[in-house]
Amino acid sequence: MNHQFGQKGKIPRHVILSTMIEGYAYFRVLTDPYGKPTDLLFLETNDSLEQILGNKEQELIGRRWSEVLGQSSPDEFDWVYFLGQVAITGEPSKYTGHISKLKKDLAIGAFSDEPGYLSVLFYDEMMKKQGEHSKIDSRKETDSILEAVPETLMMVNQDGTIADI
Repeated sequence: MNHQFGQKGKIPRHVILSTMIEGYAYFRVLTDPYGKPTDLLFLETNDSLEQILGNKEQELIGRRWSEVLGQSSPDEFDWVYFLGQVAITGEPSKYTGHISKLKKDLAIGAFSDEPGYLSVLFYDEMMKKQGEHSKIDSRKETDSILEAVPETLMMVNQDGTIADI
């Protein structure tokens, strides 16, 4: 895909969304006659959200949260109400919690710039934990190699500072 440069500092929305690591969705909030959020309608998503949720964009757009991710039981966190409040009040919010249907913990950040609509960033907590374990494993491997070398070695960072002896 050939990207044309636009005005300085203006990156097209589709470029930003397609390069994000976080999952992204734009929703319209559906409410009951009293204004209480009852569901969320998927209006836009990015590729990363497809990986997190396991659904293609065509399977998400125009569908309700409850169809894709299920309804919250009374003893579970009410994602729809929580996110709906962001769209109603305009107050950005963050939350980390479990989605039963996915069997995953997700961290989300939600914000709204138009009443009744909101943008949500999704981050799969399992991916974060796997990344932390990978860093720890890599460090253990490096330490064991250095311990096995009989000579003194120095590990130097790119900026020239000594990282390890």
